[in-house]
Amino acid sequence: MLDSEHSWGIILAGGEGHRLERYTKSIYGFARPKQYAAIIGNSSMLQQTLDRVKWLLRQNHILTIVNSDHRQYVQEQLRDQPPETVIIQPFCRDTGPGILLPLLQIHNRDHDAVAAIFPSDHFILEEHKFMAYVAQAFTFVRSHPNYLAVLGITPEYPDTEYGWIEKGDILFRLPQMVIHRVRRFWEKPSAQTAARLQNSGCLWNTLVIVGLVMTFLEQFQNLLPEVYEPFAKIREVLGSPQEAATVQSIFTTLPSRNFSKSILEKIPDRLCVIPIEGVYWSDWGDEHRIKLDAERLGLTLSSFRTFMKLKA
Repeated sequence: MLDSEHSWGIILAGGEGHRLERYTKSIYGFARPKQYAAIIGNSSMLQQTLDRVKWLLRQNHILTIVNSDHRQYVQEQLRDQPPETVIIQPFCRDTGPGILLPLLQIHNRDHDAVAAIFPSDHFILEEHKFMAYVAQAFTFVRSHPNYLAVLGITPEYPDTEYGWIEKGDILFRLPQMVIHRVRRFWEKPSAQTAARLQNSGCLWNTLVIVGLVMTFLEQFQNLLPEVYEPFAKIREVLGSPQEAATVQSIFTTLPSRNFSKSILEKIPDRLCVIPIEGVYWSDWGDEHRIKLDAERLGLTLSSFRTFMKLKA
C-alpha cells in the first residue's frame, strides 16, 4: 500500500452499460448495469475494482462516482464504504463531468493530492502486478508534476473498439519500467488502421491515468470550460447542506463530454505512457470481449466463473 497521505483513487461507476444489457439480462433476468454485475465469481466488476484499488490506497481515499438511479445497487455493493467516498451524480454526462466531480471533491479535501482514475469494467488476471505499475506511476508524477501518466497494454489483436496510444520517444528510463512520450491517441480506429497500429507497436489505452489533481483540473479549465465553469458553483458549496441541490441543478443542463476525446487527445505533450508487461488485461464493455477472453483462456463461460472463484 502507498504510504502517502496525498494518494487518492477515483473509480468510474457512473455508466449505464447499455452494450452489455443483453448479457447481464441472461444472467439476472433483467438488464443490470454492468458494473454491478458479477460476470465471474461472486463479486461484481465494481467490487473487484474496489478490492484491487484497496491493495494500494486507503479505503477513505477511494472515491466512487455513481448515478443516482443506481442507488439500490450502490446501497447493496458499497455499504461498507465510508459515505463521503460515494459521489452521486444525478445524470450520466459521460466521463468528463464524471471525472471532474470527484476531482473537485478530492481537491477540496487535499490540495496536494495525486489521483489515479480507474474504470470499473476491467478484467485483469495479474492484479498485483498491474497495481505495482500504478504505484510506479504515482511515484513518477510526484517528481514530474506537469505530466499525466497513462497505462498502456501491448495489444493481443487489432481491436477496433479500444482507444490506442501511439508511443513517442523514450522520456525516462527507470529501473522497473520505461516511460514514453505520447505521440497521438487513436479512438476506435478502422480495422485497417488498428492492424497498422498493432504492427507499429502502439498500445491499448486502459484509461487508468495518474496525475496531480491540480494538473487534471488545469486541463479541464483550459479545454472543457463549458463543463469546468458551471462547476464553480459546486465548488462553493462542497461539504455543505446545499451541495446535493446544487449538483442536481448544474447537471440538469450540463453537456455530455468524453474525457478522452475532449482532453487526452488534445494534450499529447502533457502525457506520458507506461507500457505494462506480463499482465492479461481486457475491457469488458461488451459481450464479445467476455466470450473472447474465456476462449483465449481455454474455458467455457461456466468454467470461467469457477476458475475465477478459485483464483480469488
